[in-house]
Amino acid sequence: ISLERIVEDTKDTYYESLEASSAGWHEGVHDLRPWLEYSHGVLIAAYWRIRVPADLTLLIAAAAGLDALARRPERTVPQASEIVAV
Repeated sequence: ISLERIVEDTKDTYYESLEASSAGWHEGVHDLRPWLEYSHGVLIAAYWRIRVPADLTLLIAAAAGLDALARRPERTVPQASEIVAV
């Protein structure tokens, strides 16, 4: 995941947050919150770009496991020997 790519994709908001954060800089009354909120949003977006595919992978694996159990109706609960090698 590229943070640079996310910033590029949201560059209008990036520049707006920089402008809002630098207002009052020379007077010493600037507010960093707009830029901090933007940068936190970038990190959150990156997290979700990683998290969603990982969650989908888990869901697909779980569905495949349920499908395998459905194909074995004679034994839906694994035997102890299948869980722990003796």
